[in-house]
Amino acid sequence: MGAPPACSPPVSSSPSTWSSAMINAMQELAHAPETKPIKRLSKDVCNFLSSCYNAEGNEEVKLAALASLGSWGARSADAILPDVVALFASGMKEKENLRRGHLRCLWVISRNSDVVI
Repeated sequence: MGAPPACSPPVSSSPSTWSSAMINAMQELAHAPETKPIKRLSKDVCNFLSSCYNAEGNEEVKLAALASLGSWGARSADAILPDVVALFASGMKEKENLRRGHLRCLWVISRNSDVVI
């Protein structure tokens, strides 16, 4: 028997495991070649990831959402909406690991000189 397919679902049925896997898949999609459909998705994906972060209680999933948000936010200046900026502002009040996650996210986004927060 060979290895399971790369797109197979996580072994655990835990909701946080599924959320984390979905968010990680979204992060991988952020590295796809630049096309109009992908660029148009950036704003919606950033809003979705911001919502996921706010709705999630699991720190691991929140960190995955921040990593993915950084990847998508760096793609397009249009993706950084007021809700995302508010997420960064509130993130500085979080626990140390989450603060670091917010700072890494901001660093990734700021590497794109077209994005102004």
